Amino acid sequence: MAAASEPQILRNLLDLAAALVVALGLAHSFLGERYILQRLLRREDLPRLFGSADFTRRTLRFAWHVTSVAWLGLAAVLVMLARPPISANALGLAVGLSFLVQGVIAGVGSRGRHLSWPAFLAVGVLAILATRGTPGFPDAGADGGAGAAPAPALVAELTRQADQWDRDIVLRRSDAIAANMADDFRQIASDGSVADKAAFLRDITSPDLVIDPYTVEDFDVRIHGVGGDVALLSGRTRMTGRYQGEPFTSHYRYIDTYILRDGRWQVVSVQTTKLREAPAK
Repeated sequence: MAAASEPQILRNLLDLAAALVVALGLAHSFLGERYILQRLLRREDLPRLFGSADFTRRTLRFAWHVTSVAWLGLAAVLVMLARPPISANALGLAVGLSFLVQGVIAGVGSRGRHLSWPAFLAVGVLAILATRGTPGFPDAGADGGAGAAPAPALVAELTRQADQWDRDIVLRRSDAIAANMADDFRQIASDGSVADKAAFLRDITSPDLVIDPYTVEDFDVRIHGVGGDVALLSGRTRMTGRYQGEPFTSHYRYIDTYILRDGRWQVVSVQTTKLREAPAK
């Protein structure tokens, strides 16, 4: 049930980089406007673009602030890189909105005279429309469904989520257990019986059942799906506890299927296989 620490460090570093880019972009616009642009644009010897010094001033100003907006868009991409798999829809939206804002700034700043604003707007619209409805990109190392090794940050994220679900089950936290489950969840037990979400919650949180804290061995995460939006979490555990006051031991292997929906991983299926105990020598 231990989570990897290196992926979390990498995620924190990307978040830190994004925060620095945001700070840089805001400082670039605010400090640049106050200490550079205002002084520069008061000069009388500026080049007269298209015969107008006013057009030159407007171009310099909007071009300065457009750069800041581009950096903010880059910060959004860095945040997404820290949380694979990257949603193509979200990535297209971040890039598209960045270019739309740049187009507005260029159009308003130049009073429509600078030809960059329609290009910015076109790029923004195309980026959003081209990625609309696409689920995501495969993780680094994934091969579009063959289940290759996913990105370490995603393994760490899913491991933490699975660990927390195990703890919630032991503590019978009904709301937390349910939050990790999709509405169309089902469990297939070792005896072939099937339980939906309501039945699973009723059984696992029954006051008759007491589960001791347990650990997971042979834990593995595999990513599937063209968009990297299906995760198979498997492992082996030896569970002990009491049912209706009687002690029990259950040694089994399991596979949990998680689906990424609306940016959130939820378990949709659990299947367990009871393992035979090795005969005593």
